[in-house]
Amino acid sequence: MGSILPAPRPHRAARRARARPLAPALPPSALAWTAALGAAAALFGWPGAARGAGCPGAASCPYSQAAIIGQRAEGAFRLPQAIAVGPGGGVYVADQFSYSVQRFDPGGTFQTEWGQQGSGAGELGGIGGVAADSSGNVYVVDSAHDRIEKFDAGGGFLGQWGGPGSAVGRFRFGGGGGNTGLPAGGGVSVSGNHVYVADTDNDRIERFALDGSQAAAFGSSGGGPGQLRHPEGVSATPSAVYVADDDNNRVVEFDPNGNYVAAAGGVGTGPGQFAFPYDVAADKAGHVYVADNNNYRVVKLTADLAYQSAWGTRGSAPGQMIYPRALTTDAAGNVYVADTANDRVQVFDPDGTFLRLWGIDGRGPGQFIQPRGLRSDASGSPLVSDTIDDRLERFDSTGAFLAIVGVPGSDTGQLLKPRDVSLGASGRIYVADHDNDRVDLLAPAGNPLGTFGEGGALQGPSGVAVGAAGDFWVADTGDNRVLHLAADGGLIGPAGTGAAGKGEGDLAAPEGVALAPSGDLYVADTGNDRIVEFDASGRFVRSWGSTGAGEAQLHGPTAIAVDPVGRVYVADRGNSRVVEFDGGGRPLAGWGSRGTNLGEFVNPNGVSVDCAGRILVSDTDNNRVEVFTPTSPARSTCLPGPRAASLAPQLAFGLAHRRGILRTHSVRLRARCDRPCTLAVRARLSGGRPAVRLHPPRVRRRLPARRTVRLTVRIARAGVARLARALGRRRRLSLTLTVRAVGANNAASALVRIYRVGR
Repeated sequence: MGSILPAPRPHRAARRARARPLAPALPPSALAWTAALGAAAALFGWPGAARGAGCPGAASCPYSQAAIIGQRAEGAFRLPQAIAVGPGGGVYVADQFSYSVQRFDPGGTFQTEWGQQGSGAGELGGIGGVAADSSGNVYVVDSAHDRIEKFDAGGGFLGQWGGPGSAVGRFRFGGGGGNTGLPAGGGVSVSGNHVYVADTDNDRIERFALDGSQAAAFGSSGGGPGQLRHPEGVSATPSAVYVADDDNNRVVEFDPNGNYVAAAGGVGTGPGQFAFPYDVAADKAGHVYVADNNNYRVVKLTADLAYQSAWGTRGSAPGQMIYPRALTTDAAGNVYVADTANDRVQVFDPDGTFLRLWGIDGRGPGQFIQPRGLRSDASGSPLVSDTIDDRLERFDSTGAFLAIVGVPGSDTGQLLKPRDVSLGASGRIYVADHDNDRVDLLAPAGNPLGTFGEGGALQGPSGVAVGAAGDFWVADTGDNRVLHLAADGGLIGPAGTGAAGKGEGDLAAPEGVALAPSGDLYVADTGNDRIVEFDASGRFVRSWGSTGAGEAQLHGPTAIAVDPVGRVYVADRGNSRVVEFDGGGRPLAGWGSRGTNLGEFVNPNGVSVDCAGRILVSDTDNNRVEVFTPTSPARSTCLPGPRAASLAPQLAFGLAHRRGILRTHSVRLRARCDRPCTLAVRARLSGGRPAVRLHPPRVRRRLPARRTVRLTVRIARAGVARLARALGRRRRLSLTLTVRAVGANNAASALVRIYRVGR
């Protein structure tokens, strides 16, 4: 099993190093935002924002508008490593951090999704495998919870089996917890009336009936015949079961009853060698395809495991891969590859010719993995701690992405799992840098200005709040206390007793801090399920809340915010809601329930009130931020601030004709952008035996907003003649179009499509 994005490594321990995000293969929209309840969303009052429609968990709706920054799934991937094709051709894809199964048509058009983070029926953690049976039912490896979940083709929950353990019928998949730094283990395949499961950390394959009964197991730990070390993928046919034997760097074949047949491979980069193969897929024509993870390629074998060919190199261009970790085939023999570190799916024909790709990078600009702390500046521009991606993201007051602040690491100015942010004078940024056990002070652009708390003074800080004089309070979570520090980092003193406990002034794993207009400090006393108020000197004032889900109760409150009139908002994580109190602890309102629709949350870990009175909530395990405009907001005090000039253009194009390409010496297409854009069109024509490829000059054209424009790519006569000779009497050839649209502020989108056209 590899790390999320492992470097090539000689042994298993090396694969548990922390993984680093990579840039997207194709630029996504600068901001991915949606509103539930049907229509497209608008943020902060843009036309189309959801208004007063359904307020989950609220007796009386406390907000008039709601919208979302970020994209939970809907075509976005966060390290996909599970893929399957159903009997109707639908493509199912699942990943590490979106906690959902997504279905696409064979061309990559998003159709539906299901699942949310959790351990309940139909809920999911990191997903290690997915398969479909002949009836269209879908089997999912929920690696985080060591179980198999079964759904119908539309996502209806049908049942589950397994659980942690080593007894037959139970699993130890490894990884997949969502924040462990380990990839989801496990694989699954269906053949006939049997489900085969790669039980990764138990070094075996388990076989079940389609309802999870009749459990049997084969394989044992080791490197000999019939033994396995960390099997990650499995593919079953009526006559064979193929296993990606990851740590033995080989593919192993068994018969359907578990009897050893053969093995092939060995560590290396040559023909028939592998570097931690992660998945395997057998097609109906007798070919076996292997996701050769650390060689960044797909290897094609015969049914008896003889080497045939390989394709792919490291990179993000079409046809290149970075850590491919899952693959499957369709009825035509095309190969679908989960290109994990590029956050996309690529499709190839059986010989490795690139056909198409799709996927939105769920780790790209404007997207999140487990966002937590957030604060807005004087203009209403929010800054969000994108925790798992080890960075902060800045948006303008309309919610458009502006910039990434900070880089991963432990050196000065670098971040590891930032939990909270606060803003001081001149836009200085204070970061509760959880895994670095410190508070970082950054300039608005992200360059380091200083650190506080190193050398063991802080343990896993989760919250920070800056006072008017530059002093600040830190929720020192691991030490069960809140500390008051001067502007130069000198200790002023603790809030309350500074001791762990349940008494007055005691705290237990506090995670959130916020300052009221009066200077009083409010603390989310997470481990005690309560809010504690201290005065400006740190003396205990009052506390409220108790464990539960009632109106005035809390379950793991993690973040707290105070508006200009003293109303207190609490992110009540365990109840997946936000609760509003007056300054004395009397409950005023509450909203939210566990779910994925607008106004619902899964484990919210951040809350903030901006200068316009809008309430921003980090919906952590839905990988998004929700923004609410109260029915009676405080008077806006917002000042002018930076604005993103534009989002990426939404691009659409198609061929104007599919015949007469060589006769007219041209490729003609129609294209349209939803906003002004500059279009760049690159074409490639290929055909004949051996194949002749033509690359006509790239065409560039400026397009007005929302107007369909015709474009023509001219082909040189000499190239046409050469291709015609290669084609001979054949009439069909392949056309690859790559179209890139660049809008204002260099925000861009791109599409690649393959057409079969006539000469």
